[in-house]
Amino acid sequence: MNENHSDYADILESSLKEIANKLFEAKIITRQVQKSPTYDAIASSFLAIMNLLNSKSDLEKHCVKYLEALSSVGGPIEFVANLLREKWTTALEGTLQFEQSVKRVRTNYK
Repeated sequence: MNENHSDYADILESSLKEIANKLFEAKIITRQVQKSPTYDAIASSFLAIMNLLNSKSDLEKHCVKYLEALSSVGGPIEFVANLLREKWTTALEGTLQFEQSVKRVRTNYK
């Protein structure tokens, strides 16, 4: 989200009310953010919850719920959700490969 912040913000701004409704239904944003949605308020709510999560499984569920809510808006918003899904999947795969490499090095080192 940070990498293409201004591009995502520009696209999402056109459908903020609908996005906010979907994200509120998914329990990702508060009623206050839903009533007066801005891109920054939505992103902050999403990231605040992420920072509270303790496991990769919970983090993945939160991200999937966010992407599904965005996708359900349709049109360009669904396109953005799919781009985010691809970028997050690539980043996650890179992290997992790094973790596996570290485990192999540790195992070989012992």
